[in-house]
Amino acid sequence: MININLLPVADLRRRFEGRAFLMRCGLFLLLTALVMFALKALALTPSLERLAAEESRLAATLNETGEKAAEAAAVTRATVARWKQLSAIMELEERRRDQTRLLVEIEGLLSNANAWLVGLEHSDGLMSLEGLSTDQEAVSRFLTSLENADHIDRASVTLVRISQDLVINGVKLAKFSINARTNFLPPAILDSGLPEFGLPSREEFARAVRAVDEKLAADIMGDRGPEAPDSL
Repeated sequence: MININLLPVADLRRRFEGRAFLMRCGLFLLLTALVMFALKALALTPSLERLAAEESRLAATLNETGEKAAEAAAVTRATVARWKQLSAIMELEERRRDQTRLLVEIEGLLSNANAWLVGLEHSDGLMSLEGLSTDQEAVSRFLTSLENADHIDRASVTLVRISQDLVINGVKLAKFSINARTNFLPPAILDSGLPEFGLPSREEFARAVRAVDEKLAADIMGDRGPEAPDSL
């Protein structure tokens, strides 16, 4: 009788069945993972689409806001340029009025001192005049009057030259030159604005411009320094 040992075959069979089982489990887990991934992708797709649409909307909004900001900046720059032109014109007119005031005042002082004006120059607050008088005492009286004038810095009045060698029609006259500094206040006609024309004051205008451009606002204020902050 022949004896056959079946143990190695049974062992191989168990090993094969174990491997098959593991393969089935792995395949099941893989299919489950794929199904869950597909379901999750299907669930996320609408959310991703909404996020993409929101991103597109925000980008369009930002682009539109940037364009409006650029337009506002351009309008502000143009408005400030026109305001500065108006300010320059009005300040120039105010300076011309200062010249007229000075000329009228000098003419009045000369007539009281029995003297006559020959030439007058006034620029950047510096005045230089030439005149004629009957004698040196008249020049002295004019100097005293000039030191007490409304628009003249008393300490700056200087007699540059005087001579009495000029003869006209047999009359000997004294010719003199005087320098002085005027004390007209800087033109500030736009500081308080022009309410009757709807023009705001300098500070109100600078405050409105500051919301768009700090440098332009500082340029409007000039050397007046920063405006006081709004009270709380």
